[in-house]
Amino acid sequence: MIRLRRKIDDFLIDWKNNKDKLPLIVKGARQIGKTDAIENFAKNNYNNVVEINFALQKQYKSIFDDGFEVDTIIKNISLINPNFNKAMTVAYRDEIKEGHAQIITTVEDGGAKAYDIEILKLLPQDEPGSKSMIIKIVDPVLLEKTGGIVQGMSGSPIIQNGKIIGAVTHVLINKPDVGYGIYIEWMLQDAGVIN
Repeated sequence: MIRLRRKIDDFLIDWKNNKDKLPLIVKGARQIGKTDAIENFAKNNYNNVVEINFALQKQYKSIFDDGFEVDTIIKNISLINPNFNKAMTVAYRDEIKEGHAQIITTVEDGGAKAYDIEILKLLPQDEPGSKSMIIKIVDPVLLEKTGGIVQGMSGSPIIQNGKIIGAVTHVLINKPDVGYGIYIEWMLQDAGVIN
């Protein structure tokens, strides 16, 4: 899918390149592309990104209680969610199977939780693409709370047999319980972690 370049894209690059930059707050009306712009900027400019949604993850509001130093904020995030620093084994494309898996996502104050999904189809890819697998939410609790894949779930890790295999990327508009995921292999290549 082609993404149209927007004014905010240039603004974010200017902000990044400003040696005297301050923290950035992006405000605006709903559904105008703020999240997409930030995610695109982060993906193209940084190797590691942590997304915290204060509307959905209220427990993280306390991460600034001890100040605004990066190391202090990371320590406070780790205290709230010990899984933040927990390493996970990576599964490559040839290890992934159609069938049961889970996504880890946050839909309420309790923090991130695992929810059941089915991998309906693995799409053959010889080069990176954001639509590597078709997934379906089957967890009754998640379906009751959200109806399927909703805004903010993009990037949620997909886990199979205790290994991270990818992340949620898209939802089908006319079928919100079905969407796409990307292979973790492509994400690691894009980040320069593997060749």
